[in-house]
Amino acid sequence: MTIIPIISRQIAFAKFESQTGEFSVYYHTGKVENYTGFGLEDIQALWDSTNRYDTLMRLTESRRLPQTTPT
Repeated sequence: MTIIPIISRQIAFAKFESQTGEFSVYYHTGKVENYTGFGLEDIQALWDSTNRYDTLMRLTESRRLPQTTPT
């Protein structure tokens, strides 16, 4: 597991699980969004970025997992 700090008013941090390729974004409000299909090269690009928020938005644009609603 890798924790990546994201400097943002909305996002607290992101977490990457290398074994599953799942990437989670944790918001200051408590909301969590999960994404799939991330690789080590994506995480390295995020670490190396001078603007992690913009890079995060670009990387997660089409990879969101469907959210399930409790019944």
